[in-house]
Amino acid sequence: MHITVTGATGHIGNNMIRHLVQDGFIVRAVYRNGDKSKIFDSLPLEHCTGDILDAEFVKEAFHNTDAVIHLAGIISIEGDPDGKVHKTNTIGVMNGKCMSISKS
Repeated sequence: MHITVTGATGHIGNNMIRHLVQDGFIVRAVYRNGDKSKIFDSLPLEHCTGDILDAEFVKEAFHNTDAVIHLAGIISIEGDPDGKVHKTNTIGVMNGKCMSISKS
């Protein structure tokens, strides 16, 4: 089974990916910042760097996958002065929700 995980470099995503790989799943790690991907150097997985606010990126990231575990999000203790928290946590989720998983 091929599973795509958004928010892969976050605390929960990182641990989720490690468990999925250990259990024998084929995993695609989706993350925004490629600099953080070094945490996966020892793991056999697919890397996919981009922004979940970009619907075309999300469509490509979810292509040819059986399931998506959506863990991408932003947490802020300073509020949301530039709207990035709201956009990521609502539009990013909607971009993923509106995509049909295509197996072709």
